[in-house]
Amino acid sequence: MTSQPRRRISRALLLCLLVLLLLAGAVVQRLLSRAAQAQRAARREGARRVLIVPAQAEGSSVGLQFTGTLRPLEATTVMARTSGYLRHLEINIGDQVRQGQVLASIEAPEVVDQLRSARAKLQEVQENIGFSQTQVERYQRLVSRGAVSKQEVEGAQSRYNSANASLSSAQAEVERLSALVAYQRVTAPFAGVITRRYVDSGALVSAGTTALFDIATTRALKALVDVPQGVAQGLVQGTRAYLQVPGSEEELEAQVIRTAEALSSTTRTLRVETTVPPEAALLAGAYIRVRFELSRPQSVVVIPGNALSLGAEGSRVAVVDPKGQAHFRKVDIQRDLGRRLEIARGLRAGEEVILFPPADLREGEKVLTRRAPAEKSP
Repeated sequence: MTSQPRRRISRALLLCLLVLLLLAGAVVQRLLSRAAQAQRAARREGARRVLIVPAQAEGSSVGLQFTGTLRPLEATTVMARTSGYLRHLEINIGDQVRQGQVLASIEAPEVVDQLRSARAKLQEVQENIGFSQTQVERYQRLVSRGAVSKQEVEGAQSRYNSANASLSSAQAEVERLSALVAYQRVTAPFAGVITRRYVDSGALVSAGTTALFDIATTRALKALVDVPQGVAQGLVQGTRAYLQVPGSEEELEAQVIRTAEALSSTTRTLRVETTVPPEAALLAGAYIRVRFELSRPQSVVVIPGNALSLGAEGSRVAVVDPKGQAHFRKVDIQRDLGRRLEIARGLRAGEEVILFPPADLREGEKVLTRRAPAEKSP
């Protein structure tokens, strides 16, 4: 190839490159122009963008949902009340038992021997007290005749009093050992189901320390739920509740049967117990959702919790007026519902509230608003 065609190709490539550079410069210039226009518009408007929701007026009731646990109405651990060897087990886990039914037998022959010895001692003391009483009566008759001295009468009376004291002690010992022998038959404290067994036949058990069984009334349940301090005062006996097992859409109607009447010092929550319908066929220990219907004395204004601003001035919310200017309102919180707040004073229903108000937002500042969906009740 001659040098002339090469120069023509080089000029064509150079021309193409120049055209591309001119096009790229035009695009960049247009983008910079649009950005400058946006900045000038923002400066003219003097506004920042914020999300807003309207403050809502809600009626005379509110539903609040928490998590809880199903527990038996009655549940206890049966302990050994006498020491010995577990001779025989009458039941196993899952067995239905009646109140007073024998669950196990404990063998303690030394206790039986002690009871036999204590009864023999009691009989001996009873015979001694009979003899001492007869001697006192005889000495009292003889002292009037001068046949015995007054000191001998007092000695006889002292021996009679000592025999009486020994009688009380011997009777108490017989009663104690009789109770220990009775405790060798372990019985059910109430009707229920054996939910756990801790020992097997032949095990050595100790009074007051060895657990034998767990028994519970699994057919009669209650729901336990811990509610936060903000809503604790609204929960009283008779408050309506609805129970829902995860995975099921069905709600079971219940009501509050009692509360702890005091907050936990560590969690600042109130322990609440509700009924469980007997036809629910639920298992004790199950996780459950509990929804309460709380009444209000009157309609209140409700806003999302993320609209609240806390500072030296106290609790405030930022609202936007019809001219697009932001204003701060000092509010009094009636009840903290977690994701939502009930406002007692300082805000009217329908006012536009700023979500996540910027820390440097100024009173009267111009803002550009965009509507966001209001928080729904849990």
